[in-house]
Amino acid sequence: MKLAEHPGETSEEQQYDKPTYLKAHVKHMDTETLEAFNLPWEWDDRDSSYIIIKQWLNEDDQERLFEDSRERRHQRELASKIKRALPSSSDII
Repeated sequence: MKLAEHPGETSEEQQYDKPTYLKAHVKHMDTETLEAFNLPWEWDDRDSSYIIIKQWLNEDDQERLFEDSRERRHQRELASKIKRALPSSSDII
């Protein structure tokens, strides 16, 4: 997956000549999303409840990541519910 490219735009990082990173709570950002979009990230050293995305992202791209994270979590939740609803192998004769 790839985020939108915005040629000709000046990022905040370029504007201020220093890195601008996104800090997101794990409640809202899934590490699988970050891996799928090939984004550099790390756990926050001060609070492991937060992830730091080490690349500037515009608001549209940020929202796309949050939406992807919500969808991935929703899919995992559905899969878990289905798995619990299925009979276990010990229940099958």
